[in-house]
This record gives sequence, C-alpha cells and structure tokens, in this order.
Amino acid sequence: MSRSTRSFARYLKRQTADVGVADASLAARRATQPIGTPDEMIEKIRTLQHAISLEMVVIHFFYGAMPRAKAEKSLRLFAEKVLPAVQAMPTPINPASLGV
Repeated sequence: MSRSTRSFARYLKRQTADVGVADASLAARRATQPIGTPDEMIEKIRTLQHAISLEMVVIHFFYGAMPRAKAEKSLRLFAEKVLPAVQAMPTPINPASLGV
C-alpha cells in the first residue's frame, strides 16, 4: 500500500470515528458507493458492474471541508490508481441485470 493510500485510509478512519446512530446511513452508503482506498473503490465498482452491467461510471467528488491540497492529492490518487483499473474493466452484460 502506497504512502498516500495509507494516509487516505487514516483520514477516512478519523472521519468515521465515533459514528452514531444518526450517521448509520453513511455506513450504508459506504458499503455500495465507491468510497475508500483505491483498492476498495475498484472492488466496489467491479461489484456494481457485475451486478447491474454498468457501461458508464460518473463519480461526483465531494470534499467538504477537506483542505484543497488534500483534496487535490485524493483526486490525483484516484486518477493514478482507480481510473486506469476501471477503464480496463470489461463491460459484459450480466443476464441477471436484464431480468433473465
């Protein structure tokens, strides 16, 4: 795991520390949305592609109050690690997504 990936993982852990009941929806979204380390994002996108035959992925980056330098670093990490893996994924049609 690269230094920037470890750094992001620590950041993510701090952001989810002391998650209360009111924030349970965050955990549910985190389970299906491409949020996390590069490897976690790739796996979530791969899982979604298999389940619903994704042909296109549109990701909205929201950094909230994250400092600009960290946000840029995160976006560059996505472009370096996640984007090439997603672009290389095949886009087969899963019969289950067609209701077959």
